[in-house]
Amino acid sequence: MYDFRTDLADERAQICKETYKKKDLDGIETENKKISDKLEITRVKILNEEGSRKIDKRIGTYTTINIKDIEIIDKDEIEEAFRLLAQELKSLIKDKDGPVLVVGLGNEDTTADSVGPKVIKNLEITRHILKYKPELLKEGTKEISAIAPRCIRNNRY
Repeated sequence: MYDFRTDLADERAQICKETYKKKDLDGIETENKKISDKLEITRVKILNEEGSRKIDKRIGTYTTINIKDIEIIDKDEIEEAFRLLAQELKSLIKDKDGPVLVVGLGNEDTTADSVGPKVIKNLEITRHILKYKPELLKEGTKEISAIAPRCIRNNRY
């Protein structure tokens, strides 16, 4: 197994491809799609234990949305990035049975790290509604819970 310095599945898969000098890795599928000049999405599907061992990630689908030149991105491109993120989350959730927990990691006070908490603020959280007032939701609504951990600085939240 390779000693990775990154936690991103797409970067790990790329490192393995370069290390083993292979275009494709057994047990791992990658898909890269350019949305615009500034938006790109990469999906890495780890299909089996062999793929899991190669990049030291559990079996599953890992999605990375890359925004280039974020410091000069315009409002329409930001909206497109949020739409893309929402679409990806929906596709990951739709085929899952049981409840879903979304963890919005990041620091809301830092622009480049604020996506996680902002996503949580814009999710429709349904767990409590399904428990106490299910008649308010459409039949088949997924149970969604969310948490956005806060960064603690100077003993303040």
